[in-house]
Amino acid sequence: MHSYKLFHKGLNGSDNYVVVSDRVKIINIQSSFEDLEDPPSQVNVLRMNDLKAFRNMLKEKIMLPEDSWVDRDSFFDFFDKEEYPYHIFIEKLASHPFLLTPAERMKSFYSIHESANESKFKRRLDGRAFYEYREWNRKDMVPEFQKVYKIFNSKYDGDCVWDLLEFLKDVYEDDNPRDLNAVYAEVERLYPNFLEKIHAII
Repeated sequence: MHSYKLFHKGLNGSDNYVVVSDRVKIINIQSSFEDLEDPPSQVNVLRMNDLKAFRNMLKEKIMLPEDSWVDRDSFFDFFDKEEYPYHIFIEKLASHPFLLTPAERMKSFYSIHESANESKFKRRLDGRAFYEYREWNRKDMVPEFQKVYKIFNSKYDGDCVWDLLEFLKDVYEDDNPRDLNAVYAEVERLYPNFLEKIHAII
């Protein structure tokens, strides 16, 4: 919708959505760029208002707000991030861990590790927001994780959160057949919300 220079201004209402051939469509679109008196200053505000209205509809109508669901709440909170330009915000929103399968989440550890500037990212992971992940080389890892840890033990520092990211990248690259749903469940047990927190700073 936004790519066609259109706005809605009513996405908080569930009556503005219909299902056609198993796909959700938006109806009742109300305005376009041409309707704006000052498009450059208004366009991003209206875009973000649409996205937040969509988020609010999900929170109120679909996502059962009374239930505790950390991944979902992290996704909803991301809509309030205002420090990104619109195009970057959309990219980060579309790649949010909440929208990924367990296999895609595990692959994210690999992708983030390979694309990050190690020295800069390492400094950020050393910050207070990641203190809870220090001493990450726990003895209660499942055997599969222990095996990967023992193979590369000499390169890991349990007090370095960057090394936790590297370890999870190595777990993903391990060539033994495995259920990535179970693998990511173990990541969440050992290091809850780690991927969500990393996603917020990349």
